Amino acid sequence: MNVDVIGRIRPSLRGEGPHSLQISGNSRLYSHMGGVSHNFSLLYKQDVGNYEIYKKSVEPLLDVFIAGFNTCLMCFGETQSGKSYTIAGETVNKSGMVPIIMEQLFTRINEGGPRATSQITMTMLEVNNEKIRDLLQLPRGEHDNIEVVGTPEDGLHCPDAKRAFISSASEGTKAFRDGWGKRTQSLTDFGPLSNYSAVILILELSMVTGSNPSPNRSKFVIVDMPSAEKLSEDPTQLRMREGPTLNHALFAFSRLVAQLANNPQPNRVIDYTESSLSKLLVEEFGGNCKTRVILNLRPHSDPHVLSIILRTATQLTQVKNLPIMNDSFGLGLQTQHRAKITSMSTDFIDPGAGKSTKFGDNEGDGNNVKTENISLRDKNERLYNKLEGMHMKLNDLASSKRDLSSNFVMSEEEKLKVSKALVDLQIENNKVREEAEQTKFDLTNKALLLENRTMELEVQKDKAEKLAKEAHEKLKEVEQSRKKLADEYVVLKSNYLGLARDYDREVARNEELSIELLNLVNSKETTLRGHNSTLDRAQNAYTLASTELERIRGLVNRLTSNKRAERLLGDDEERSRLERAIMGDHEKFKDALQKIRYLHDTEYGQLESRLHNLTKDLQDARLALREAQKQNAENSGDVIQTKEKIKNVQEENSQLQNKLKELNSEYRNRLVRYIEDIAEYVDSSRSQDDKNIKLKGYMEAMVKDIKRSHRTREEQLADGLINTRNSIKRYPRNMKLYLSHTDMFENKCLVYQLMLTSHWLTINA
Repeated sequence: MNVDVIGRIRPSLRGEGPHSLQISGNSRLYSHMGGVSHNFSLLYKQDVGNYEIYKKSVEPLLDVFIAGFNTCLMCFGETQSGKSYTIAGETVNKSGMVPIIMEQLFTRINEGGPRATSQITMTMLEVNNEKIRDLLQLPRGEHDNIEVVGTPEDGLHCPDAKRAFISSASEGTKAFRDGWGKRTQSLTDFGPLSNYSAVILILELSMVTGSNPSPNRSKFVIVDMPSAEKLSEDPTQLRMREGPTLNHALFAFSRLVAQLANNPQPNRVIDYTESSLSKLLVEEFGGNCKTRVILNLRPHSDPHVLSIILRTATQLTQVKNLPIMNDSFGLGLQTQHRAKITSMSTDFIDPGAGKSTKFGDNEGDGNNVKTENISLRDKNERLYNKLEGMHMKLNDLASSKRDLSSNFVMSEEEKLKVSKALVDLQIENNKVREEAEQTKFDLTNKALLLENRTMELEVQKDKAEKLAKEAHEKLKEVEQSRKKLADEYVVLKSNYLGLARDYDREVARNEELSIELLNLVNSKETTLRGHNSTLDRAQNAYTLASTELERIRGLVNRLTSNKRAERLLGDDEERSRLERAIMGDHEKFKDALQKIRYLHDTEYGQLESRLHNLTKDLQDARLALREAQKQNAENSGDVIQTKEKIKNVQEENSQLQNKLKELNSEYRNRLVRYIEDIAEYVDSSRSQDDKNIKLKGYMEAMVKDIKRSHRTREEQLADGLINTRNSIKRYPRNMKLYLSHTDMFENKCLVYQLMLTSHWLTINA
């Protein structure tokens, strides 16, 4: 089973822009057009997060790990390519692979049933400068370094490293964070030491499954490799420049991968003892492990560096591992194999009586030893070649030293002559230099005084111009406000005159209505008195007629006491004629009375309708008064809010003015500092033309920087001041309009009150 290599492009930082990598299809990446390429099994673009990578590429490794197989996840790439972010993440919302693996591991184990049969331990190591340090223990100074030891049970491991038992995901994540924070953070002349160190996290799971009495023991190894850009440089030059051990682990790993890629057969013999890192990765590369490498890529990478990294990725895909189930049988077989190798190594180093016969009897082991001897012989030859090269360089240096000695002896006399001349010139030069320094000092002081005076005058000039400008602007604002007040006064005057005319018309109308109502009341009283007199006359006439009829009847009764009344009065016609003659006026009076009643009812109905209309007008006036009062209250609230906004705008304006003062003082200090830097630079490099050219460029850059920053600040403050002034101008205008509307509504309210009073008086009258 070959090592699986997947790619991940780091998201672009602010200012980097989109990536410039040459990608063909979905997964093939080129160092440049027509250069080295590699076809990844998966290539994650910049928009893919850690959790999506875990689901697609890391979760299968976790399943295999829980099933009892050894697994490994390695992050490999350049500096600032996102290796640490992939492994550790940033925050809780942006977790790396280790926190996600911890959470998912305990979730899977808890879902599988009780955890009494499973046990998880964690070991965290750092390989830096060929020294191994335990990150889970407190620093102990010189005793921090631990050694790699080989045993039949555990193979090559660090027995002095702490194995922390973890019972929950939070506990494991906390231990990882603590160890991650203990990495080497010191700086060197070549960059942070963390770029040259590797971090190895080992999770060991011991779980009893099925009827097997012995537990399965599997490991999940997570590796953060050193920065890979050093692979593009010459190892010899790097050793001479940065030391022999700083990059040794990276180059040893590269050579290990190349050997494994060139020897895919199981009977290969590979030397893992070249570096401390390769010793700890015996099973992960070429052994009992399923390994997956995440190649982290920068969005913008050097083509040469990228070609070396892609070539290493291609070699990684050619490494063949042999993972097996780590049950009791597999573990026993591995322990037996390691014990045999340990015994053979001991016999090879110190053969004794009885042990040498075992060594000679095993032909396969002898072949392995021969192969190892051949590799050691090749290594010795390379070392001899390097030593010969060093000897040649040393001989060249010795010959050049002899030549230099002879030249030195020949030039010693000339040196004495030149020294004498130089002493004389030095004396004269010192005198001239002292005079020049004194003159330069005086001129510099005068220039500084003049520059300070000039700056003070410019500052005073700027203040005077600003004051004049502000006074001119205030004068313009006063003039504009005066014109606006005059216009508003004319509008208010015209509104006042219109309201006065309306008021006069309403008063005249009320007086006419009052007079008309009084006339109606008087006419009603006159009509009633006429009706009463007419009724009295009719009643008197009826009474007189009745009296007269009674008198006639009595007279008839007296005159004809012996005759019947019917005979004296005659027949029916005579009686009816007599009644009509006597009661004729009574019928006339009754008709006149009915006419008078009809006229009274008609006039009373007209008065009632008139009164109903007046009552309705009174109700309308009251409603209008209530609406006017409500509108007046709303306008009062708007006026209060406007006043508060004006106050806030004034406070903001004062803050902007204070900020402007602070910025002016800051720019003044920056100018003084620039002038001091220029003076120091001129003093140190007055006689050199190239430095004068650099000085000119520096001054031009300084002037551009000052102008750009001043212009930016000026535009920001100008925009803020314009917005503030517009707000200040707009709010008084709105407030004046609200006040004018309020006065108009108050006048209307007074008019409505007068109308109500007049209607009330009319109704009472």
